[in-house]
Amino acid sequence: MGVHRQYFVIYTLLAIDQTGNQFTNNAHLGVQVTLETACTIVTYAAMLNVLFLAALTHAIKITQDKTKKCKMPQLWTQTAMFCCVHAVPAQVIIVLIIPVLNYESKVNTDEHGNLDLSHVEERKECWHGLAGDPLHHHGGAERRLHHWYCRRLRCTRA
Repeated sequence: MGVHRQYFVIYTLLAIDQTGNQFTNNAHLGVQVTLETACTIVTYAAMLNVLFLAALTHAIKITQDKTKKCKMPQLWTQTAMFCCVHAVPAQVIIVLIIPVLNYESKVNTDEHGNLDLSHVEERKECWHGLAGDPLHHHGGAERRLHHWYCRRLRCTRA
């Protein structure tokens, strides 16, 4: 589903739920709060569409309508567009699934729609030197990252 379709689907579902809540004395208030959170995320969909359309129009203008021959927009631009187009629906799906999995009706987000992870505890342990250490037999980047993490926690075993 394109981001523009998702924008209209989420806002339509919110309008239907708000209308239903007015007639049923807020029977589905949790669904409404969840859809309002999803609406803050899909608000970016319209701006992404305008941005991608501007990039494509610029590519057409530069190549004089020979975008396939000149491979425009560039591959990295196409990859970034692909990632953005799939990141918005993924974030909406996450926001819609969290209340179902947590049996909650409210998902904590900031004003931009990003999930609030302040209540999630950070793992504060270091397994350096312990039996069964998964990084004991690995070298390179994994081991350096592990040592940096241990020093960050001021682990005495590092």
